[in-house]
Amino acid sequence: MKLSELTVEYMLAYARFDDVDDQITAEMETALTAAKAHCKAITGLNDEKLDEHEDITAAAQILAQDLFENRNRFLDYKYKETNPAVTEILDSHRRNLL
Repeated sequence: MKLSELTVEYMLAYARFDDVDDQITAEMETALTAAKAHCKAITGLNDEKLDEHEDITAAAQILAQDLFENRNRFLDYKYKETNPAVTEILDSHRRNLL
């Protein structure tokens, strides 16, 4: 699946939501938008190039679900760092290394 094909509906199914309301949908949309933007920012790839790598889609899925699950405004996250799988995937496609 290409990153551009990753939808809110897909993410809600991926996160195994049975009872979805407008608020949950809106929060997942925000998480997915942020995850896609993060993938783009970290790699430095444009939308077309991002679509060439299906592993980036997997990274975006993980990021979006993590952002959704940890949307609490209090800092009680169980992880203080990005998922190592996400880091490895995105780092392997970086084009903007400084």
